[in-house]
Amino acid sequence: MKRLVLIIFILVIVGHNLLSQTFTGNSTDKSYKCSLKINKDSSIIFIYDDPRGYVFGEHEGKIHKINDTLFHVSCTLTYGQFIQMSWNSDSMRIQMDEPILKLIDSITVKYKNGQVKKFLIAKNLRHICFRTDKSYVMVTTNHKNQITNRKNNFIIPFRSDASFISGEKEEFDVIIKGNSLKTTGSKTVLQTGHFKLIKNKATK
Repeated sequence: MKRLVLIIFILVIVGHNLLSQTFTGNSTDKSYKCSLKINKDSSIIFIYDDPRGYVFGEHEGKIHKINDTLFHVSCTLTYGQFIQMSWNSDSMRIQMDEPILKLIDSITVKYKNGQVKKFLIAKNLRHICFRTDKSYVMVTTNHKNQITNRKNNFIIPFRSDASFISGEKEEFDVIIKGNSLKTTGSKTVLQTGHFKLIKNKATK
């Protein structure tokens, strides 16, 4: 009986270690929400966004164990949305890197007054331009957040343009102890700086 209990205990521990783990939290300065999912094959998905809806970055990569608590993360931006100032007061522009065109097939723009415009993405379409009503617009694509599986709504403020980009590389170290994960060392994520996360109770 004791042997059976021991075998079941070992199987539970092994099974738990094979599951993916998702950590969520905030950057140290509270400017960004951050999530890091570690899969059983050591691949990772790292996502950050700001609460205003201006910025979103989704990265894919690998995590490598250095010692019992220290790990190194290498990842590449696969889907990012950022805004920049524009002096144009009657139109907005969205630029797209070529790899982004393979991830989305449409962009929906919703104005503050409720009006909606939908733009279909063609193979060589690198930018779209549309008139503004001198207020913010909400932009949605068919791409889904790889951790939450939900579509993201981006806000483009008045007198701003937006870019969908990919390809930027990030390297940083994290300490994982118990249910917590935090960045350490001089290398940090360019956009967020240091962050501290807690493991989700529900792990897939």
